Amino acid sequence: MAYLSDEYAAIDLQTGVTVPYAKPLALERERLVASSHLRAGSVGSPVSPAGIAFPCYSPGASLSVTPLDPGSTLLALAAHTTNLANLGGTALRWLAGVATACPSWQISYGDAADAVPTVRNVGRTRPSSIRPADVIGPVTPTTTSVVLGDDLAVFDDPTGRVHLLNAGAAFVWACVPDAPDGPGLADVALARAPAGSLDRPSISATVEHLAVSGLLPDRLLPAGHIPGRSWPPVTPRDA
Repeated sequence: MAYLSDEYAAIDLQTGVTVPYAKPLALERERLVASSHLRAGSVGSPVSPAGIAFPCYSPGASLSVTPLDPGSTLLALAAHTTNLANLGGTALRWLAGVATACPSWQISYGDAADAVPTVRNVGRTRPSSIRPADVIGPVTPTTTSVVLGDDLAVFDDPTGRVHLLNAGAAFVWACVPDAPDGPGLADVALARAPAGSLDRPSISATVEHLAVSGLLPDRLLPAGHIPGRSWPPVTPRDA
């Protein structure tokens, strides 16, 4: 196996491939192997990701492997990305592209010897061509919205957080630019929704959810509304 990096996967934002970042191997700040001591020729070449494994160690646990959908994969990737706040929507497009193209699993284990063969099998998956996800909008000046199948992933620049919107919430979110105020957003979404697909209570709950998540611009917030501190109808899926 060729060596790319320790603890980091560096993704080229022009091509989507994973590139070598041969930093020293370390454990809890203790340098185990300096990059200068790596065997000649052991550092790998740029390669397209084939699969993603999220390992989770639990003492005494039996091995379990759980497939992840692209939305869950994207949120997990975003939670582990160290420079997402700096790169913003550009990075989100590529992370969404990786999450869409690569099969992903959470691997829970109590003995690393059980988990290693599973990780090796992940590496045998045929690499996919990674493309950045499409962007819609802009919906608001401080967000970037990218397509993730039927869902949308929204990067909020002021907070550096990623929010995942299902198809219904994504539809309401796309109506934000044409809404004069909060009640107007519900009216616009209801008028545009295909017959029977969304009702007013569902749309109103979605508007409130977007407000609680801090995504709606001030002109759409009800008077006195403090995002994140009012009635939360659902738990946001975000990272």
